[in-house]
Amino acid sequence: YAPPFIPSLFVGRLPRNAGARILDIFLCEGDSIISRLFLGLLKYCEDQILAAEPEKILDILNKACDTVDMQQWLWLTFTFPVTQESLETLEREYWEKVQAERLTEQLAQEEEARLQQEELEHCPSYVASPTSPNTPTTYQRPSTPFTPSSTSSTS
Repeated sequence: YAPPFIPSLFVGRLPRNAGARILDIFLCEGDSIISRLFLGLLKYCEDQILAAEPEKILDILNKACDTVDMQQWLWLTFTFPVTQESLETLEREYWEKVQAERLTEQLAQEEEARLQQEELEHCPSYVASPTSPNTPTTYQRPSTPFTPSSTSSTS
């Protein structure tokens, strides 16, 4: 959930001198500054964001770009306790967690399929076909429905 101005390094959303400053920082720091700038902006708007409805967050960030105090924003950006190494560690941990969840889900699906197969093999409503003893076939119901015979009592 990154606003569209993130990939453009905030250029076009900030006053010209602020945009030039951001580009200068980007050239000095590299691409890791992009996420740090965004985190700094989130910190800058923290109180407003926490008080707002989720659908208003993008509006808050857009408005902040128009009125941001560059000194404060950059101070928050560079004092925010995030480094490229910590971002890479978080990303690696995230993908390891996603991979573990996918593996767990896959194993659960395989176990469920195995249990269903066992149930089919042992279920009395399934019988083995005489031509293929290992292939279960469904039990065929009688074509006429079962109706209890009524006993009539005559007096």
